[in-house]
Amino acid sequence: MLKHMVFFRLDGLAEEQEAAMIEAFEGLVSVIPELLSLRIGRNISTRDDQFTHGLFSEHPDMAACMAYVNHPAHQAAIAQHLAPYMKHRAIVDFECP
Repeated sequence: MLKHMVFFRLDGLAEEQEAAMIEAFEGLVSVIPELLSLRIGRNISTRDDQFTHGLFSEHPDMAACMAYVNHPAHQAAIAQHLAPYMKHRAIVDFECP
């Protein structure tokens, strides 16, 4: 099992845009077979404010994760909901049983 984590710093994202982003990304689970689960949300930590949002998804393996990353529906969600607001991004992928 591969865990895929992405952390974002988004700037200028209104509440309704944030809600649309969450709905769009979480809706990808029903569209992309290689995507087993996905959650995305606002960082509520008071310990570190470097990133405003995080995304966590699960895939059978790295090949499946890359199929998700390159899927046209995922690319469209990025273009519409993230790219206009993204100031910084960090990605971590790791395998676990």
